[in-house]
Amino acid sequence: DALHREVLRNCGAALLLQKYLAGPEASPEARLWLTTRGAQPVAGRLAASAPSQAALWGLGRVIALEAPNTLAGMVDLDPDDAPETCAQRLLDELVGAGTEEQIALRGPRRFAARLTGDRRDRAGTASYRFPAQGCYLITGGLGRLGLKLALWMAEQGAGHLVLLGRRGQTGASTPAEIQAAQAAGAEVHLVSADVSNRRQMTALFDRFGADLPPLRGILHAAGVIKPQPLLQLGLAALSAVCEAKVRGTWILYDLARGRGLDFFVLFSSAAGILGARELAHYAAANHFLDAFAHWARGREMPL
Repeated sequence: DALHREVLRNCGAALLLQKYLAGPEASPEARLWLTTRGAQPVAGRLAASAPSQAALWGLGRVIALEAPNTLAGMVDLDPDDAPETCAQRLLDELVGAGTEEQIALRGPRRFAARLTGDRRDRAGTASYRFPAQGCYLITGGLGRLGLKLALWMAEQGAGHLVLLGRRGQTGASTPAEIQAAQAAGAEVHLVSADVSNRRQMTALFDRFGADLPPLRGILHAAGVIKPQPLLQLGLAALSAVCEAKVRGTWILYDLARGRGLDFFVLFSSAAGILGARELAHYAAANHFLDAFAHWARGREMPL
């Protein structure tokens, strides 16, 4: 709950400031800076220490698209610097701001965000085989992405799949992907539960190793996407989108610790890195996921 409230508080404050700057009472010269501390993974030290603050960067990237004249930039301060040092470096950055709009300060070094291609050889990933006796949880399992994942995993040998959805299966007919997964030999379990509801998720996790096989992996694909212009975006809509990706992610992480999972995969979106018009809340929630993955991996969680 505290993590979810922190994301809402940070992003809510930025939204209020943005709306004020877009109004008639603001000075036309006024600009918005978003400042975080330890929210961004940086080359050589990828374990972000404040993933809840990273949501501001996802939000800021959409402000840059929808209201480019109001956002001056985003600065991520060094979490290891003393407060006095952080204040001085931030002042230097604001006074001497150049053309860069996404900056991370680490020690005496100044990093700027760049989008680079991943040229690593991924040969062999398509032939991966899941142990047939293991059980795998897919949140958002009845959505388009979740169903495709379920079918692919069944084709790669997964024997037990738990597809989680808030509303359960709707309609009388079974989705074609589930039928194909069953035909491939997988036992598919449909569970109606909200990933952001700890009581419901605890009840599900209690079943692993009891009436369900032990849990071997999690694929977190749950999410809500409802486009809304930045100036019309309120806290209720922001909270609704963050429920699954912020609160739900922490609940899964907390319940999965100590179970020796083979993997814990978080499905994010390019919106968190590149921004997307009318998806400020979605970009914020997904960039939280990006930073959380770095944070958890730094604690040896298989993400």
